[in-house]
Amino acid sequence: MDPGTPIAVIALSAKVLSTIWTYYCEAKIARSDIRLLTDEIRGFQDVLQKVEDLLARSSRVSLPASLKTTLKQAHLDLTSIDRQIDPGKGTTRMRLFGKRALKWPFTKKEVEEWIARFDRLKTSINLALNTDSASLIVDVDSTVTQLKEVQITDEQDRLLAKLPYAAGASFDSYHRQHEPECLENTRVELLRSLQEWGGDHQRKIFWLSGMAGTGKSTISRTLANRFKMEKILGGNFFFSRASGEANNAAKLVGTLARQLANKLPALKPLICEAISLNEDVLRQGLRNQWKELILIPLSKASISGYPTMNIIIDALDECGSDDEIRIILQLVVEVKSLKAADLGVFVTSRPEVIIRLGFAAMPEITHYRLDLRDIPRSIVQCDISILLESEFENIRRQHKLRDWPTQHDRQILVERSDCLFIYAKTACRYIGDPDWDPEERLSELLQGASTGGAATAGLDAMYLRVLKKALTDGRNKAEVHELCVRFKHIVGAIVTTFDELSVPVLGRLLSVKPRQVDVALDRLHSVLDVSSNAESPIRLLHPSFHDFLVDETRCRDARFCIDEALMHGELVDVCLETMSTALKRNSCRLSTPGSSPKEVESGIMDINLPKHVRYACEYWVDHLMGTISDTRAQYVSDSGKVHSFLEKDFIFWLEAMSLMGKMPRAILMITELAKMSELGRHRSLRTIIEDARRFILRNRAIIEEAPLQTYVSALVFSPAESVIRKCYLHLVPSWVNRLPVTDVGWGNCIQTLKTNGTVRALAFSPDGKYLACGVHFYGSHNYVIQLWNAETGALHSTLEGHQARITSVVFLRDGTLASYSLDKTVRVWEPIIGVTRHILDIRFAAIDNEGPVKYWYQSKGLSIMPNGDLAILCWDYNIRIWSWEHETFSAPVNQGLSVTFLFGCLSHGRLIFGTSQEVLMLDPSPLIVPTLIPVPHVRVAVSPDNRVAWWDRDDDNTITIWLFNTSTKDLCKLGVQPDTDRVRILAFSPDGTSLISGGNDKVVTFWDLSTQAQSLVGTCLGTPTSVAFSHNGKQMATILNGEDRIQLFDLSLKSLTPTEPRGEIREITIRLLFSPRGSFIAAYTLDLNGKTSMLKLYNTADYQLVFTCDIPAGPYPVCFSPSDERLAAISRNKTVFLWHPSTETDSHILTDGPSFASCIAFSSDGKQLATGSKEGILRIWDPKTKTLRHIFEHAQWVSAVTFSLDGTRLASLATRQELDNRITARLWDISTGNLLYESDGFPNGERLIAISPNNKYIAHYYRKNSLFLYNLESKERRCLGTDTLSYVYDLAFSGDSQYIAFAHSGETALYNINPLQQVAVFPTEWWYTEHRISLSADGKYLENDHGRFRTRQLEADIGGGCPKGVNCWSYRDGWIVEGEKKMLWLPAEYKPSRMTHHNGLFAFPHENGYRLLGFSQDLVVLDAEE
Repeated sequence: MDPGTPIAVIALSAKVLSTIWTYYCEAKIARSDIRLLTDEIRGFQDVLQKVEDLLARSSRVSLPASLKTTLKQAHLDLTSIDRQIDPGKGTTRMRLFGKRALKWPFTKKEVEEWIARFDRLKTSINLALNTDSASLIVDVDSTVTQLKEVQITDEQDRLLAKLPYAAGASFDSYHRQHEPECLENTRVELLRSLQEWGGDHQRKIFWLSGMAGTGKSTISRTLANRFKMEKILGGNFFFSRASGEANNAAKLVGTLARQLANKLPALKPLICEAISLNEDVLRQGLRNQWKELILIPLSKASISGYPTMNIIIDALDECGSDDEIRIILQLVVEVKSLKAADLGVFVTSRPEVIIRLGFAAMPEITHYRLDLRDIPRSIVQCDISILLESEFENIRRQHKLRDWPTQHDRQILVERSDCLFIYAKTACRYIGDPDWDPEERLSELLQGASTGGAATAGLDAMYLRVLKKALTDGRNKAEVHELCVRFKHIVGAIVTTFDELSVPVLGRLLSVKPRQVDVALDRLHSVLDVSSNAESPIRLLHPSFHDFLVDETRCRDARFCIDEALMHGELVDVCLETMSTALKRNSCRLSTPGSSPKEVESGIMDINLPKHVRYACEYWVDHLMGTISDTRAQYVSDSGKVHSFLEKDFIFWLEAMSLMGKMPRAILMITELAKMSELGRHRSLRTIIEDARRFILRNRAIIEEAPLQTYVSALVFSPAESVIRKCYLHLVPSWVNRLPVTDVGWGNCIQTLKTNGTVRALAFSPDGKYLACGVHFYGSHNYVIQLWNAETGALHSTLEGHQARITSVVFLRDGTLASYSLDKTVRVWEPIIGVTRHILDIRFAAIDNEGPVKYWYQSKGLSIMPNGDLAILCWDYNIRIWSWEHETFSAPVNQGLSVTFLFGCLSHGRLIFGTSQEVLMLDPSPLIVPTLIPVPHVRVAVSPDNRVAWWDRDDDNTITIWLFNTSTKDLCKLGVQPDTDRVRILAFSPDGTSLISGGNDKVVTFWDLSTQAQSLVGTCLGTPTSVAFSHNGKQMATILNGEDRIQLFDLSLKSLTPTEPRGEIREITIRLLFSPRGSFIAAYTLDLNGKTSMLKLYNTADYQLVFTCDIPAGPYPVCFSPSDERLAAISRNKTVFLWHPSTETDSHILTDGPSFASCIAFSSDGKQLATGSKEGILRIWDPKTKTLRHIFEHAQWVSAVTFSLDGTRLASLATRQELDNRITARLWDISTGNLLYESDGFPNGERLIAISPNNKYIAHYYRKNSLFLYNLESKERRCLGTDTLSYVYDLAFSGDSQYIAFAHSGETALYNINPLQQVAVFPTEWWYTEHRISLSADGKYLENDHGRFRTRQLEADIGGGCPKGVNCWSYRDGWIVEGEKKMLWLPAEYKPSRMTHHNGLFAFPHENGYRLLGFSQDLVVLDAEE
């Protein structure tokens, strides 16, 4: 075979992949490398297959020469790999010594080289197709277009595959292929009417309702199939309460969107674009998904001819959540507004109250309603008769019967069916059982007493007859007992489980062999749908069979009746046992601790987390809730099974729930457990459940993103006394070799929500379930309201419509949401479904004025009146009352005053508002406006019991909080606290019994108004600027100034810590510095007023403070000797002192006349200390003897000084007055005192200087100028970067003097010196304002305060990567990474802007000093590589 053809290379690659797979299965190590190489070759094979497909489409094809050459090279490369991986004698060794005898022949570096080579080959093939395609195919344009179309189609299919999709919910899915449709000549008029509606929607929605068993789903399937044949079916979704993917609406919109995309070609790219631009929409609420994935694409699509399309939603009542049903009903209404297509929605359901009310609220023109009970009985009976005849014909053919049954017998069955198709269908399945005589079975049915009374009496009798025939007839007592026990165990599980399970899955869950399950169900096919395909789920023939079995008033034979509560208890046991046996750390072999669940292929998931394990993980709490209270108490008790699960398997369960994408559900499950535990007296259990709940809430976001962070970030940063942490701390990976000192307890912050935009307004819903916030996304004009589930921390939906900042949101009494925006409107929303009910124009100005916009950060703008009306601060500085009854605004109520603040409303209708001069109270009856506070205030709180609070600054620089009772006119001083610039939040609790305050110190304080006692709520991650309470007062949410986070706090009194009024101003740590050997950390601290700065020295071994000293503010005047033996610092009085940290002695002040030190530096051997002074004098000291050895003169002010590596030279920067205060650089020979170099003068500014280790180069930088590199031998000066290089923070040479690196805003650049060229750039966070950098001796890695980085760009020159045995730990985008692998996520309180790093040890500022987090320098072996 010609090696220069695609087919030859494809064949060889298949052989290579087969051999590689053997290694993957048998080899013990390097499995991640094997997988990476496999993926790369498969990708290359896919490219070749596309080329081969193109060649196969036309006979007029010839390969271009360039492509042939590339293919031959690929063949050679694959041949080389094939030779090296050929096991040869390895197979014999494997037989002799076991499966692990194979040894993978490639190193990690070699694998990376092969991957790079195949990537280049793919690029060459694509280039050949683009540049030489004329010789590849006659019609170049057509072929290229075909190729691009294939690539576009592949990409679109990839994006559509991300949609949440329920394959089994479609009417024509594999698992539904045997479900019947309406027989010919049945439901004729109804189907005709439905088809006419489906072809021309006079009304957009058709609702077909009917009780269980009336054939609604059969009608839906028939209609769906007919619409499909007529090519007018857009999508369909058949709900089923027995199906885990179809008993809720989580996958409804995704399924419909995927179906519509495949149906309408013009719609497909628009839906894919929506996914590509905002993948988060896939995890958002129904409202957002419906809008982004269906409505907007349909409105944008260019579809010719206004096509007619239909969506079918069957069994809406089997959608498990009333809230979801309500939302779906609201969403489908919106199809009436579509202009691009005539889209109709057909819905079937039982006539449940919530659905009836939902459709009743729709305009009459919107939908049809047809109740199957309204169809004449004679027509239904006729249809049932046709159904029976059709089924009997099949039975006659199977059993070779003639003239059977009689017309009389058939008519009796029709009458007994009582218009229930399910009765007729079940009767036919029972009679037609191939193992029984149909004549005998029909006779048994007909001989049974005729039933009456209840609507289901006939159906119940039928079900009972079926069960007796299958389980009791013809059997002795012992056999009947055994069969009934087995029936209750297996069928009881089928009717009690919350998802449909196949025979093997059910067997594994119940620890029963599949064959035993088959035997138990073999005689029950009349009521159960059991497919011959083992992978198909077991289904009840109809939901009414479930209702019959669990209702003892309907199933009157106790041998068959299922005690649902008892069965739930059995399933709790099997679920807990299943999880205990199957769950483990990294069950799906994720490659790194930062790997996403998306990386797990479905096949891997099915192997490592099989269906029965996933079922147990998802539903064990639901089964526990289904038990009776006495049974539940046995599980939910100290030392009970739930307690044991939480101690031994909880953390593995969390990983599994993350892999399954079920973290919000995990939170709800633990919350339900907490509710159960509250009813008992089991303190130990309550403690661990509450701890587990806090563990999930604190870490939900990162566990959801990276499941293995459950064992890393979540455990590492949990409180020291966390029960979960104590139980599972041994699971923290060994490469985390130093854990940080964490808080003792969880504190009051329950969870933190990340909004990805600045938050300006907050409000809890009346039931406390949701939290609404106004959000402005960074760098855009996108202003939205986000609705969060306050219990799970999941984003429920996003409300869009406002065109400017949203400054106030408030929930009204009826659950609607009002929002106030700087776009001069107030919108009123149905928040759950996202519909705007009202838009109120609040301009009211004759001309377009500034309005209260300049006070947007201070004023609410909205307040609810006692009667439910809305007080609104309008754009003409007037307050008006919006009346819901009349839907109009009142006249201004503020008596001509120009209002700039609206603070709230008292219980008797008095409004509290402010002008630019004072705060006033409006009493509407009589109309008086007395002054409340005679000075302007922006932080005023209004209580529901007619009290007002505000803060004021006294003459002694303290903050006083005042409390005024508007009814009694009493004024009292609530409390005093230090002046922290201002109080940022001040708010009453909903019941008015307490007050919350907080300021720039980030501390939130709780005031008990009955005793005036203070308690600490907690410390925020940023400065709190606004606060909202849940209506029961148990939760509080705070906005953080300028940040994209909301913190939720627990305000239950048991969680608050009593505290005395704060006295001394606290300090903050603004800079940390490791000593060269990491033995000490120097902390540079500043008080909150910025007046006092100190140097604190800590021992890293035990966190002990060993030294403190006042130092000047500004640059950090401190340095260590290389051996950590001495510390030098410039004190506040500008003298230099020496300190011996190890012995905590030998303090000495270096003085030489009235000199003021300005900079200091040690030599590399620590034997010399250089100081520069304000007077331009440089001094070199002997640190050991404290004697002065050399003096040099430079200029007026020495700003930087440094030694050469060998200590023979000294370089400095200083200001020269004679050069107009310009900066110059000088270099001296220390021993001779000779001046070796002096630069020209440059403008004044920050300065840096460095000498290369070989003493050949000197580099120096001046603000707003370039970085200069001077060759001391050739006298040549060169410029690095541009003439306007952004601010440079530090620079360093490599040990071999071949490279220079410098850190400036946004990046660290690495240059080769000879020739001078940039070879690498390392991005740095834009907010990172301090840099210390160094290069390894060979330039292979770079270090700064954020860690050690591999210089991968230098692979061709210096081998790439860190030297063997050197781990490159660093910080990047919220992660501690090792090389390129994400290893540990840092919580928000660990501020990377102030961190520092030394040899795998990271230090972070903390209010009590600092915290350390260390990582191993030994070889890191990950779970997937073990």
